[in-house]
Amino acid sequence: MTLKDVEKKHGVFVDHISVRIGKYIQLFIFLAIFVGVIRFFNTQKLGLVITGNYELDNLILFLALFIPGLWYEWRVRNYRKKNNVSIYDNVAKEIYEKYYSTSNNFDKKHDLNYWYDLKEKGAITPEEYENKKREFLNV
Repeated sequence: MTLKDVEKKHGVFVDHISVRIGKYIQLFIFLAIFVGVIRFFNTQKLGLVITGNYELDNLILFLALFIPGLWYEWRVRNYRKKNNVSIYDNVAKEIYEKYYSTSNNFDKKHDLNYWYDLKEKGAITPEEYENKKREFLNV
């Protein structure tokens, strides 16, 4: 898995704070247009009057649109606290190095040379070595 794959897999959870704010603004604008169109064309049919005052109703609806962004940011911050990474920076590199990098998660038994040395010492049979070799080459 490459760094780009990590960014794609984890999405907004690894983005910088300014990128996340941009995504929240896009979400708010989309929802605001959606609510605005409904309010403009279907006020009487859908009965979207909360208080009876049109301006106050719009204020309540637009403030309610902030809730998805706030909830998502809360989830991002909990994810980052759980993984001990920065809340504000792009952390794709840290997550890649912590969970996906072969240099950090490398076990000696996963090295083909380890099994070759065992074969040369006579600890395993050539058939066992060939099985391990095929296993490594398939993965």
